Amino acid sequence: MLRANSFLIGLVGALVLVVVVVWISGGMTERSGAPNPVPVAGERLPDEDTLSDSAAARTGAPLTGPANRLPLPEPTAAFTSAHRNTVEATRVGTARCTECHRSEAETFGATAHAHSLARVQIQDEPPDGQFLHAASAATYRIKRRDDQLWHQELFLDGRSNRIAAIEHALAWRIGSGHHSRSYLIEVDGYFFESPVTWYASKNAWAMSPGFDNPQQEGFARAAHDGCVQCHCGRVESAGDSDHRLRIMEPSIGCENCHGPGSLHVRERSAGAAVTADFDDTIVNPRKLSRSLNESVCARCHLRAAGWAIVRGRGLSEFRPGLPLSDFRVDFVQKQGSEAMEVVGHFEQMHASRCYSQTESLTCTTCHNPHHAPDPQDKVSHYRNICLSCHDDASSDCGLPEPQRLLQSETDNCVTCHMPASETDIPHFTFTHHRIGIDHERQAPGSRSADLIPFGDVSRLTPLDLQRCLGLALERALRQFEPAAREVAYELALRNLTQVYRQGMRDAQVQGGLAYLYWMRGDPKSLEFAREALRSPDCSAETRIHSLIVLGDMNLRRGEFGMAADAFEQLTKVRLRFTDWQMLGVCRSLQNRSSDALTAFRKALKLQPGSIDINALLADELRKAGQSELSARHQDIVARLREARQRAGEGR
Repeated sequence: MLRANSFLIGLVGALVLVVVVVWISGGMTERSGAPNPVPVAGERLPDEDTLSDSAAARTGAPLTGPANRLPLPEPTAAFTSAHRNTVEATRVGTARCTECHRSEAETFGATAHAHSLARVQIQDEPPDGQFLHAASAATYRIKRRDDQLWHQELFLDGRSNRIAAIEHALAWRIGSGHHSRSYLIEVDGYFFESPVTWYASKNAWAMSPGFDNPQQEGFARAAHDGCVQCHCGRVESAGDSDHRLRIMEPSIGCENCHGPGSLHVRERSAGAAVTADFDDTIVNPRKLSRSLNESVCARCHLRAAGWAIVRGRGLSEFRPGLPLSDFRVDFVQKQGSEAMEVVGHFEQMHASRCYSQTESLTCTTCHNPHHAPDPQDKVSHYRNICLSCHDDASSDCGLPEPQRLLQSETDNCVTCHMPASETDIPHFTFTHHRIGIDHERQAPGSRSADLIPFGDVSRLTPLDLQRCLGLALERALRQFEPAAREVAYELALRNLTQVYRQGMRDAQVQGGLAYLYWMRGDPKSLEFAREALRSPDCSAETRIHSLIVLGDMNLRRGEFGMAADAFEQLTKVRLRFTDWQMLGVCRSLQNRSSDALTAFRKALKLQPGSIDINALLADELRKAGQSELSARHQDIVARLREARQRAGEGR
């Protein structure tokens, strides 16, 4: 038994289970970091209102308790909008809007937004194919079967014999296909992203963005509501999970930009007169201020280094016509020069002189959400927009016409002033949105921990802004190089500790502190995680992170029953192989072999190519006297290791 426990405990320390997968605005990221050496079991936990002297010295937090807390400021007051549908209306769906606005719906139907998410139709999808991802030794096959499109992941030996395999029928297609087509799968109502994407520029299948690395986890990347909602008209979470979803309206539609339509439908259908100088029952983004207009687009198109949800708010409460910063505060890298290092269209546009020297330039100046120019008209379409301000190309452009035509045969302003640029997504080039003259790229420097809020945050109190900065730094830790990461860590811990001391005890702050202390193996993480789970405002994301902290820390402290309880709760709020894997480890350490085998088999069903799970299952089967089955999984472990070694040597 000692030998078995030593095997399990040793393997736990090497497993990649301390990777917490989370979705940020318009995209996917990871919080990662293994705790430092484990504290001695039985070490006293701090009281709720007490920090150790060393922690206080490190964070600058006061050592006094609740008596010195200042009164909390009221949460940010609701923005008073002139549009009544920001508070009084509910959604009616794009089909209802189309009944009256047919021409707008027809032209919108030709845009990429109108095709952002759709059910997979095999007759419209790219051809079948197969490729080897050498970095992870996985072979991927794309094939049609039973009127469905399937993605398969296989691990093959040197003779192309199958070692392990998993396959899923594709449920949803993401993207119009202009740049790429990615896919979502559904397993028992839980949504996952396929590791395989079709790239139009290559006319081929390859790894999806973020998957091209040796540690990629195949079909295990959850598609959270925070990501999916920027690709569809309307999505709802089912229960306490953030990736068990219901797609209510697939593609982006009218109400994503104009706000809920029930009030507009009711009053216009009843013939009620419009008494103001505009229709206040529905938002028309063209009639909003520039900042409010941009909030509509920034909801999904602003890619910040870090972000935080405003205290007392939920991002689902945002409506067009309201300031996004009342709900989510985005933080970007502080730029010390005009160097072309920013990423994301919003940051680039805001860095342009065209933007700073006018009050009118915004996203919809160039992009009409209702209409996409025909390919043959694109150059003249965008050139005419430039000339609406720079009305004399001969004098406004620094190059004489013959030289301009050498740069671009069509005299295209964009060629020089907004050139196509490589992105962090493979096989993609996007138009650079810093409108400028000199677009020679400078090699980006390493990211610093100096983050500043993007946009107007004047409605937030200083304490709320400090809270948001701490949460944004905690979320952004993985983006930094080691030296900057340590600085960002200390800043996040200091800011969150200070606002916690001032009485901000919401679940996000508690969960953020739990995560930060857990990264260093500090037992204080346990109490903060428990606080977060007790909080009435604990979101699905915070609940998942806090349960991981409880499970991992209790396991490392030898509290196997408490660890098992946490991992078992995780299996009920998300579908992830590591939760079943760790539950199996706990049950094995409790000498509950039958329960351990059940958990390991469930983990293996989700991730059959995992060396760790096969090894754990083999060891548990051996202990249970099932030597033949144990040997079979030991053989799978050996063959998987050989396949990965062979793939590594071939790179």
